Amino acid sequence: MLLRYLRRRYWAWLADLLTRNGTPTLPRLYEQYGRAALAGAAADPVMSQKITRQVKEMRQKRDKDGRPVRGRAMYAYYTGTAIGAAQLIFSDAGTRTIDADGTHLPTMYLAAACQAAIDQDMLNPRPPAGG
Repeated sequence: MLLRYLRRRYWAWLADLLTRNGTPTLPRLYEQYGRAALAGAAADPVMSQKITRQVKEMRQKRDKDGRPVRGRAMYAYYTGTAIGAAQLIFSDAGTRTIDADGTHLPTMYLAAACQAAIDQDMLNPRPPAGG
């Protein structure tokens, strides 16, 4: 119970931090990287299937582990995931992170975060209120 509370407070804190510091938002990340990743996935059924599975796993983790289910904290959750994936893409580890099927994993994680945000209608210019 305490751990769930702490996780919720963490995501609320991250939402405030992202808002205050003008960190790249989901719409910008989507335009820069996510759209290309999802377009590439549309032509690759294996990648598309993996993204769908990753989105489902993100939702299950969110529901099970006390991660945000609405508002700015959920926006921070998806934005934080997307920022982490985007940073990993250009890191030494990220450039080599390819799975057995040839899928570039950071790209898949970024696309999954963007797809989850699209599904929640969260790519408007402002993060949803509350949280």
